[in-house]
Amino acid sequence: MNKKEREDWFAKYYKEYFLDKGIIPKGANAKFMRSIGCGHLLEDKPHQFITVALPNDYDIEKIKKYINHPHSWCRGILSIERYSKVGENLHLHILKEGNYSKTKIVRDLSKKFKIAPNFIDVRRGNEQTDYNNRLSYIKGDKVDEAKMESVQKDKEWRIANNLENYYLLI
Repeated sequence: MNKKEREDWFAKYYKEYFLDKGIIPKGANAKFMRSIGCGHLLEDKPHQFITVALPNDYDIEKIKKYINHPHSWCRGILSIERYSKVGENLHLHILKEGNYSKTKIVRDLSKKFKIAPNFIDVRRGNEQTDYNNRLSYIKGDKVDEAKMESVQKDKEWRIANNLENYYLLI
């Protein structure tokens, strides 16, 4: 079986056994698909989800300035949240497509916001479903019911501070 025949066979198999049943190959199945040269059939979405914890008294104007002039690698969506289960907890979430060096992200954001590197968390993902879940999270659609109270407080706080629910970084 040559490469073209293998890809045609696997595309048919992939459609019949995964897509038609609404199953997204993960783990070993996805790894197998990539190993036989059929990884391009997967609906990958490389992305990074970044959380930046800031002091509660951090100047909102500095955040707005960053939103208007983000790093060149930072193109995506950003939300500002003030509340969490533990009370006041000012932080940013950034969801960006593609992958960039975690070390450089931490370095750049640490320097920009003048915070220690351990206050920046960078998560990498490759699956479309993870990307969609993280996008919903940023937009305020939290799965955990306990967080919904914080979501409402965040919305009220944003209105009081003339902030959008989320920003597109371009």
